[in-house]
Parts: sequence; structure tokens; C-alpha cells
Amino acid sequence: MPDDIKYLALAESSLIGYVRSHAGAKGYWQFMTRTARRSGLREDRMVDERFSFERSTQAALKYLSSLKEMFGSWTLAMAAYNCGETRLKREIELQRVTDYYRLNLPIETERYIFRIAAIKIIMESPERYGFRVAPERIYKPLEYDTVQINSGNRIHMSDIAQALDTDFKTIKELNPQILEYYTPTGRFEVNVPPGTGDRLKAVMKQLTPSSPRHRAGPYYVVRSGDTLHKISQKTGVSVSILREINDIEGSLIKIGQRLKLRP
Repeated sequence: MPDDIKYLALAESSLIGYVRSHAGAKGYWQFMTRTARRSGLREDRMVDERFSFERSTQAALKYLSSLKEMFGSWTLAMAAYNCGETRLKREIELQRVTDYYRLNLPIETERYIFRIAAIKIIMESPERYGFRVAPERIYKPLEYDTVQINSGNRIHMSDIAQALDTDFKTIKELNPQILEYYTPTGRFEVNVPPGTGDRLKAVMKQLTPSSPRHRAGPYYVVRSGDTLHKISQKTGVSVSILREINDIEGSLIKIGQRLKLRP
């Protein structure tokens, strides 16, 4: 696979991991939900691996390789990544042309390869184009341990953080794919500060979901003083999901209101 494929991610998201498009594409590689799942990414109410740099990159390279095999060239593979393989197949069939540069495609797709090429040229010689970044301002690579977990319990990430002598913010920023305050169930990967990976599995066995907040039922009844943020902390269900499954616009809730915690 060409090394220059990496510049496609910059064209898609500028390497801003939390980017969401109006069409619903998310993450570094701007996967749509259906394509993400088809490419092996987990996407549910607990985890969205489109926000994981490592997992989404693996999936993107796998998907691009399949597009290259399908269309026969990297230019067409990248065009399909941008406008969709179904659209590209239809245009090739109708126009009877297989040369990316001679196909009449959506303007964004016709410019796509050139955008990626421009990004490559600038990134490889930034000083030539007026970009001078002091060495101390260049981001350093993140260091962390990655641990494979298989668990039937949902553990509050603050409990994990405290057991590893760190804080929730550190664990959350290393794991943007985990959407709530709790670890998901099933098989998943967790990134933790360097040197703490060996401790994590032992910690996961020691931390049991003993608090009522870990055993949240299908509904929550709003009490005095509750806000969506506080309910999210108590139940482990994110604010965005609480809004979505209860048709809440804004943050207005009422005492005694019964909120669904599951779709």
C-alpha cells in the first residue's frame, strides 16, 4: 500500500478525531456507520471505534485495499472512498470510462486526489510554503499501553483511573472510542498510561459492579436536583443518548419524569 495514503486522513478530518460531518461520517477517517461496521469497527451505544485512531486506521486501510482490488487503481479507490463505491460503479458504467482523470464525477470527488496531493507536497516541505513550526510546538507521540479486555461487567472508568493512580480525563482522552463513563461489555481494547498495562487486568477483576449505578435498569425517574449530566454520571448513559432515546431537545427535564436508559 502506498505510504502517501496516510494523507487521505488529513483531507478527511485534518486529523481531528471528534469531527462529525452533516451526513453522519465520524472520526479521523470519516466513516459512515454502515461502512464502519462492514470494515470491522464496533459502533454501538457504548463504543464507537471510528474515534479510535488505531482501530479506524486499520479499518480504513482494509477498506481502501478492498476498493483498490475492486476498481483496479489507487486513484479510483480513493474516489470511491470519497463518493461511495456504488456511485463510482454507476458513473463508470454510464460513462464507459475507467480513468479517474477522465470521469465526470461530483466536484468534491474530482478535486479529491488533487487535495491529497497538495497536502502531501506541503506536509513534506512545510518551510518551502511558509510554514515554520518551532520544534517545541510539535506534538509528541502519545505513549500508552494497549490491553485486550473481555468482560461481562461495566466498570466506572473513574474507578479504573484511581486504581491506576491517574484520573478520568487521562483515561478518557486515551480512549475516545468509549462513549460513556463505563467500560463496555464484551471484547474491547483499553489504552492506559505507559507502564500500567499489566496492572489493568488485575484491576478489572478486582473492580466489580457493586454500586447501584452499575446496575441501572431500563428506566430512571428524575429526582429533585437532577440534570442530564448528573443522570448520565449515575447511570453510565451518555447525555446525547439520553436526549436521543427520550426525544429531549435541550436540557429540560421534570421531577418525576421517567427516562428510558435503553433504546
